[in-house]
This record gives sequence, C-alpha cells and structure tokens, in this order.
Amino acid sequence: PLPNNPTADVIERYAPLIRTIRAARPKTPIVLVENVVSQNAHVFLDKRNGTREKNLASWNIFGQLKSEGFDHLHYVTGGQLLGDDDEATVDGIHPTDVGFLRIAHVLKPVLERLI
Repeated sequence: PLPNNPTADVIERYAPLIRTIRAARPKTPIVLVENVVSQNAHVFLDKRNGTREKNLASWNIFGQLKSEGFDHLHYVTGGQLLGDDDEATVDGIHPTDVGFLRIAHVLKPVLERLI
C-alpha cells in the first residue's frame, strides 16, 4: 500500500483480519463498525472525504464477505455514532464521555440481539 494511506490499509488488512477471526471462531458474531464522522468534518473536507473513502472500502469488503457466505457478520454505519450537535468530542475527533455514551447507545441494541 501507499505510505500513510488509511484507505489502502483498510483494503489490505480488513478482509484478512476478518478471515482469520472467522477461521478461529466460525460461529462467533463479528460486528464491523464504521469510522465515526468527525464532528469537524464540515471544516476539514479532507478528513470527511478520507472517512467516507475508508467507510466505503469497509462496506465493500463487508458485501464481498457476505456474498462469499460469511455468516454472523454484521455492520454498523458510523454516521450518527456521535450525533450532530458538536457536543460529543473534545476536538472534533476524540469522543468525550457524551460521545462514548452515544456510541454505546447505538451499539447496545446490535450487541443485545447477538448475545
């Protein structure tokens, strides 16, 4: 991959990691969670575009694995993990307690269905 290219890293590493986990634990649910959309993405368009590209790569790999018959594979989009009021991070990226609480509220029902 190109140096410092997060999308290339996703493409190179995501599927092999999932395949490794699945080989070791064939029936264990795997939940793929997109990158959160930075709350300062409206200011830093390169961050927004980078996140969008990584999430699209993740979604495509998820679709590929599902089409190959991977069971117990689930996907959570990242768009609303932090909300949209700019109160969930300290710097537009790193979650505060409010941010982590919001992430937990999104993930809780997904995980409850799986256990």
